[in-house]
Amino acid sequence: MNPWPPVPPMMGMGMGMPHRMPMHMNMTLVPTMQMQIPGPKTSAESDWISHTKPDGKVYYYNKVTHQSTWDKPDELKTPLEKALAASPWKEYKTEDGRKYYSNSVTKETVWKVPAEYQAIIDSHEIVVPLPQLDAVPHAPSTAAAAHVQMNFETKEEAEVAFKEMLEAAEVGIDWTWEQTMRHVINKPMYRSLKTLAERKTAFQEFVDDKRRKIKKAEEEKLAFERDTLFGLLGQMGSDLNTHLRYKKFSETFADDEAFLSIDANRRVALFEEFMIEFRKKEAEEKRALRRENIERFKHILKTTPSITCTTTWNEAQHLWASHPDFLPPSPNSVNPLHSMEAIDILVTFEDHMKQLEAAFMENLEKQRAAERRVERKNRDAFRTLMDRFIGDGVIHMHAKWKDVVPFLRGEKALEDMVGQGGSSPLELFWDVIVALEDKYLPVRKEVMDVVRANGIQVTVQTVFGDFEHEFRRFHRPGRHPIDHAHLKAVFEELMVKAVNKQKEEEHRRKEKKTKKRMDAFKSVLKKLDDPKVTSQSTWEQIRIVVKGSEEYADLDEDQRVVVFDKLVRRLKEKEQESHSSSSDGEDDLERVTKKRKSSNKDRERGDRERERSERGERERDHRDRDHRSRDDDDKRHKKRRSVRSEDESERGDKDRSRRRGSIPEDANDANRGEKEDGEL
Repeated sequence: MNPWPPVPPMMGMGMGMPHRMPMHMNMTLVPTMQMQIPGPKTSAESDWISHTKPDGKVYYYNKVTHQSTWDKPDELKTPLEKALAASPWKEYKTEDGRKYYSNSVTKETVWKVPAEYQAIIDSHEIVVPLPQLDAVPHAPSTAAAAHVQMNFETKEEAEVAFKEMLEAAEVGIDWTWEQTMRHVINKPMYRSLKTLAERKTAFQEFVDDKRRKIKKAEEEKLAFERDTLFGLLGQMGSDLNTHLRYKKFSETFADDEAFLSIDANRRVALFEEFMIEFRKKEAEEKRALRRENIERFKHILKTTPSITCTTTWNEAQHLWASHPDFLPPSPNSVNPLHSMEAIDILVTFEDHMKQLEAAFMENLEKQRAAERRVERKNRDAFRTLMDRFIGDGVIHMHAKWKDVVPFLRGEKALEDMVGQGGSSPLELFWDVIVALEDKYLPVRKEVMDVVRANGIQVTVQTVFGDFEHEFRRFHRPGRHPIDHAHLKAVFEELMVKAVNKQKEEEHRRKEKKTKKRMDAFKSVLKKLDDPKVTSQSTWEQIRIVVKGSEEYADLDEDQRVVVFDKLVRRLKEKEQESHSSSSDGEDDLERVTKKRKSSNKDRERGDRERERSERGERERDHRDRDHRSRDDDDKRHKKRRSVRSEDESERGDKDRSRRRGSIPEDANDANRGEKEDGEL
């Protein structure tokens, strides 16, 4: 399907096909013969009159009804035009002049002439009959005797003859085929081509060729005028510049014949065209000079080694001013670089400084990357040394840094770590301890669960072999493998608890024995008669009396003073109670005595309760000490983790701050090391 729609109705149907007249090439035509060609009514016989607009369009006007239309009225149509109007096929043209055909019923569109449409054209061919010559001979005349013989050997010769006929008829390039056909249909050479299609093709070729010739002649004329005017502008000399005006140019060549031979409007247009190109050329020359100066100035900056990334603008001006390429080539000459604008010099200098800074930062980054690589390798070597110490038993879960330092003396891994950034040897040591604790704690929990569930007791007399035998007897393999080292660590922890428990029991027994001795010494003090212990007695007085007793020897000086002070304080309390109750008389003596006895009983009862309470607290302390020990281990583990986390956080802050300075720390050393090695 053709993509172009049919021409709108307002454009008219002026594209109808003309008559086609077959002719016989051997027929003899007499110039005086008259052709009988049927046709439509003329304008004189019809009420319709045709008119042509200035743009070449034809419209029709009815002088009776005063109606105007673009479509040709039926009264003026030829039989062929009427037949084609009745056909559903219509002929149209594209914008570039190509013809196509559209069916108004089926909406089909084709490029090739439809058979139905061609049949209508063929059925209305114009036949030109030959007139019957009079049998009576006439006197021959020159005009009447002239016969036209149309015998062409080739079709090309016939086309040439047809085109010569069109040229002789002065057919214009804006003529339509219908207009041309009406003008040349009675000419003999009209029949040099046999079919209507051939004639229309030849006509179109003639029009296109004539149009090309006219266009070429016009172009040649314009080119000649352009060369002439441009030559005159070239004669302006020093007056020819970007500020030249047409008024001055026209005044200069006002009497020149070549100047006057060109149309005035054409002269103005050519002058503006020349000035536009002249200004463009001058601007391009300036841009080329500017680019050349910039490149030369860049060369000066690159070949001046004293200009570095730290050179200031004022310093650089003195440096390049003494460069040989910046100096004038001779005393009386001018270096083109001196015509550079200050902004170009500044921008070029800034770009050069950016390149120097980029090169400096690139070299610095390479140097820092090499340093980080060495630091990472040093840390890896120190970690390897820590692993070796773990295998040798130097480092274990309860190891202290001060215990490991003696083994590190003289080690190259430690010496290489000193003074470098990132994690310190102490931090790497604590990382190892935390890792050991992470492995040990799950195992410890599983071992302690077995010990508690099966009542395995560990005392100071228990040996590790017996403990391991009992544990293996009750243990069922879990998700954490129990190796010999971890099991021994748990046994040592239980052994420490057993020793502490034994020490506490011994301490309690010792305290109980001491208290008995203090009570015995108190009894000796109460039983003294000369001198008797009163509230006013002093220890120096009493010590001389009891110094030789066995109870005195069982206690140390501090314990004796404590017993004596308690006894004196009690005597003072009794005297105060006696003084306060004497005013009540003899009647209250019995009551005071009972109250004193009751108070003594309460005091003794309170002392016994305090002893039981202290004993219970000691037992609870003993029971809780095991839990506290375990909690202390957990807290210590958490504290170490917290310290490690804080250290890592601090190192992360340092990493970020140093990363701003292009110095990253040792976080993820392994991955970074692989990446850095890959980059190298």
